[in-house]
Amino acid sequence: MFRAPSDIFSNIFFPFHSWDQTSFVLFHRRHTKLDFLAYSCTFTDHILELNKGSNSLTEDKFLVICETLALKMLNNANLSLVSVDMPVGTNLDDASGLCLRFSCAILSNSMPCLITVTVEGKCCDPLIVSIKVNCEETVFGLNFLNRVVNFLVEPSVTHL
Repeated sequence: MFRAPSDIFSNIFFPFHSWDQTSFVLFHRRHTKLDFLAYSCTFTDHILELNKGSNSLTEDKFLVICETLALKMLNNANLSLVSVDMPVGTNLDDASGLCLRFSCAILSNSMPCLITVTVEGKCCDPLIVSIKVNCEETVFGLNFLNRVVNFLVEPSVTHL
């Protein structure tokens, strides 16, 4: 039986619904022995959303990028969105510094996994997205990081 991509990690993870940004950062600082894995890729799904003909004066480009990234992450893995850091600056077309934090735990042993997605680049161009995964199980964390990178670089079905 074929399983949709959104079901791949739903049986492996359960989300940490009670986490907030403070507990995420504190846990991350206290558990420095967690294996830290990182990878960068190009993300383009937001471009079609920005070019749908809406008024660029009333549209929040950061919100469109956040929604597109968060929906892509949440549709492909059973995660909880912990927080979003939005950059503050005078250049409204620069998305550099945008950061989304997700959390989950492995069902078999309740070990936490922390995922940080950081964006670099201009809003209307392809973005460089850095994904960092902190997980106590190195092999599992590396496999999960590879899976996240794979579904982030694939164009969404609605964008084809």
